Amino acid sequence: MSRINTVLSRVPILDIFSNKKLIKNNFINRLGTQPFRIWLADKRYALRSKFLDESIKGHIETLQKDGVVVIENFLPQEVFDQLEKECKEALKKEGRSRRRQDGPNEYSNLSIRNLGDYKTIQDVFHHKEIEKLFKAAERRNLNINQITRLLSCLTQGEDNGTIDPETNLHEDTFFNTHKAWLYITDVEMKNAPFVYVKGSNDHSKTDRLKKSYEYSLDKNNIHSRRISEEQLKELGLEETIFTAKKNTLVLANTLGFHRRMRGEAGNIRIGMAFSARFNPFL
Repeated sequence: MSRINTVLSRVPILDIFSNKKLIKNNFINRLGTQPFRIWLADKRYALRSKFLDESIKGHIETLQKDGVVVIENFLPQEVFDQLEKECKEALKKEGRSRRRQDGPNEYSNLSIRNLGDYKTIQDVFHHKEIEKLFKAAERRNLNINQITRLLSCLTQGEDNGTIDPETNLHEDTFFNTHKAWLYITDVEMKNAPFVYVKGSNDHSKTDRLKKSYEYSLDKNNIHSRRISEEQLKELGLEETIFTAKKNTLVLANTLGFHRRMRGEAGNIRIGMAFSARFNPFL
């Protein structure tokens, strides 16, 4: 599949059928290509087989309706206790292989490849329940190894006049795609909880086709669509803040609008992050 995506990226008109967020071609965009891509990706998603295990049916129904589902006490307590211990040890001992500065905040992570010596971490990274959730959400017969898996740490920095771009409401891309977080620490207002606009995964509620056309014609846009609080109110939608206890799994369709809140300096949020993004037309 990666080879197919590479070939598609070399032929501009074939970008239409790639997983690129936006096409950098004004002529193609003026033809209404971006709304067409959204429409086609949505139809392709609806026609895929449903890999729905009965044990997770309720979670997936909530995900499809709201765009997000919260599963508390995801792991047995004794398993989570060991996982928490290993995660904190790994972050302290192994360092953080990738660091990213988002405004005043630092986001760092360790990939699954860095964590081979931690048995419980590996067990959770290969967790069958997470695999089932992603198969049903993506409607693909995928396996857990096709999902990106990270141990992440978000540290809130002092206000330095810069803005963490992830605190602005945005959609990740133009098609159904999913991320999940298993929280290793409690998530409170002080350490930047996840925020989601329930129902914004539904195109009909967000006027997405019309707005995506306007957005695609702006040459300054290199990211997928952002939305202001005023625009959100015009749509009759509102944010939900997801504070949560540790050992909570949050699964979200990041086609919907989401962000993280700004926390208080010095606080951290540790979690195991899972994400899947495939070519929506394949």
